[in-house]
Amino acid sequence: APVSPLQRRFDRLPGAGDYLQAKTGTYAGASALAGLVHTQNGRRRLGFAILVNGGNSEDNRALQDDLVAVLLRGG
Repeated sequence: APVSPLQRRFDRLPGAGDYLQAKTGTYAGASALAGLVHTQNGRRRLGFAILVNGGNSEDNRALQDDLVAVLLRGG
C-alpha cells in the first residue's frame, strides 16, 4: 500500500501508526494539524487541533510534531 505524507511525517514516532489519526492543512502562511490520539496505554482518547500562523513552516511543523509526541506519551 502507498505511504501517505502523514505516515512519512510521523514514522519516527513510536506507535504513531497505531495510535494517531490526523489531517494536515496549510493556507496563506498558516499550518494546521488536527486529529485524535489514542494513548498507548489505551486509557484515553485525546482530540487536538494545532494552528500556527506565520513563521518558518519547517519550525512550525516540528512544533506540531513535538506536541503530538507528548500526546502519544499520554498527555
